[in-house]
Amino acid sequence: MFKPTQSTPSLITWVAAFAIAMSSGCGARAISDELDFPTTSGSPNSSANQPADVELPIPAPTSCEALGWVNFEVRDISGSKLYFEFCGPEELRKHKVQGIDSFVGAFISDTMRIDFDLGIWSDPLTELDDQAQFNLDSTIIDGRTARLVSCLYNGQTQSGHAYIAAAHFPRIHDTYPETKLTLWVEGASTTEQDTALALFKTVRFHDSPY
Repeated sequence: MFKPTQSTPSLITWVAAFAIAMSSGCGARAISDELDFPTTSGSPNSSANQPADVELPIPAPTSCEALGWVNFEVRDISGSKLYFEFCGPEELRKHKVQGIDSFVGAFISDTMRIDFDLGIWSDPLTELDDQAQFNLDSTIIDGRTARLVSCLYNGQTQSGHAYIAAAHFPRIHDTYPETKLTLWVEGASTTEQDTALALFKTVRFHDSPY
């Protein structure tokens, strides 16, 4: 969601590596985040909400190994429904977070905190343009429109890290079009911002939470 002012050449290499991974067939270890959420049925739809003026879709990777990362899964409490998954650094550890009206959780390392908010009231990331080093972009990730934002945040954060990168998916399932996802990453430096932007492009959606 957040996009740093300057991207490093290594990020370009990482994103390009997804296309290579499509033919590699190599596997990746999955780490599940099993949290509570309603389990009525719904089906994903990769054609949801795609405007004509955004970047071309990112090729879907077959594994996370091309990035030197592992696969993280976000599931319901029973483990039977997979809501979405993404690739990330192995040192991330899942943490349960108490939600009020949506499905939330976090993945945390020493230099990065990733919070997700899946539901109707997910933050659209429309009130950050007054922050330093603000950058905004739109793209298509796994067939869904994504709003990508980055900035140097001047307020208080949960981790104490000020380098923010975030992604908002305003519509992830046609069956329940009001369902949204926001990923909010707090990093210790621009390195974590770059990592977050590469991580966002690995998100893949599966079952609807409703």
